[in-house]
Amino acid sequence: MAPRVSEVSLDIGDADGNLTTIIGKHTCFLLLNLSTIARKTLFANGCKQLVACPDLALVCKLSCIDCNIDEDSSGVLQLARLNALTLQTINIWSYYEVDISGLIRDDDNDENYVVYPYLRTLEIYVAHVPAISQRLTFKGAVPFPSLWNLILRSYYPLGDDVVFRDNGATLEYLKVALHPELVAILERHNYVSIQVLALPRVRLSFWGAVYLIKSLPLLSDLHTRAPIRGEIPQGVADADLPEYVRSAYAPMGRRSRCWHIAYHSIYDNVDLVTSILLLALICPNFDYAAVYKDDRESFMKEMRKQIADPRFSEYAPRLSRLLYNGWKE
Repeated sequence: MAPRVSEVSLDIGDADGNLTTIIGKHTCFLLLNLSTIARKTLFANGCKQLVACPDLALVCKLSCIDCNIDEDSSGVLQLARLNALTLQTINIWSYYEVDISGLIRDDDNDENYVVYPYLRTLEIYVAHVPAISQRLTFKGAVPFPSLWNLILRSYYPLGDDVVFRDNGATLEYLKVALHPELVAILERHNYVSIQVLALPRVRLSFWGAVYLIKSLPLLSDLHTRAPIRGEIPQGVADADLPEYVRSAYAPMGRRSRCWHIAYHSIYDNVDLVTSILLLALICPNFDYAAVYKDDRESFMKEMRKQIADPRFSEYAPRLSRLLYNGWKE
């Protein structure tokens, strides 16, 4: 008996011509439509070969699309729409301008929106997106109701919050390039189910971290660059800052337990440690900041120094447990 095929991947490289010319119409049909294949992935590096392909309808029941798009994205976006009912992962990269709304909008009817009921991971990097005034909005559309992982490595590519709608119960990992347009969208909507927020290139102030944790009550892990303390509120003396923060914000962020520091240098330690200690005063289950192992010695030295400082010394019993954590490989 022939072995059962559980997975097939097609890597069509950057050849010219349409898809079924490259790999053969019958081979394409057999490989991608056999009902016994559990996972089917299409890889493409440069997608001229998918533009205006007359046989795209043959490429069905795909589980994953992983494509680096050249000048024309229409073929890849059409392929995604045709496989919307089975796709679990979409990964799109391009150094050209791409209108990502083509994932959601049916070209034949602007009023018809495509739904991806089983899509778990959506990852997009496009170097250029249409101007905000030219981006479409999708009133009432819910294209990604079961999304787990949303990774946007460039500017937010759409005109509204459509990628976040009705997936609050499933969305757990959000990694975005933060910029004013996206901040404005996040402020208008409540994403209470996000547990891990990764902003590895973003350097928040302590007050920015407080805002995020207050807005995301289930947030447990925050990933950013080393924070800065930020400006002290007017009328608050530096010596009184810990008591001011505790009185104004505690308790909050009961799920918050760790701040992962993606990058910092020894010159960041003062603001980093101050921010960590202040956060530990208002988040009752906050346990540690995860810094790289090579930075642990200088980080812990600064933490011991600040815990012994009169500003924080009265809270030493609460803060001392941070000394037993605080590094990662």
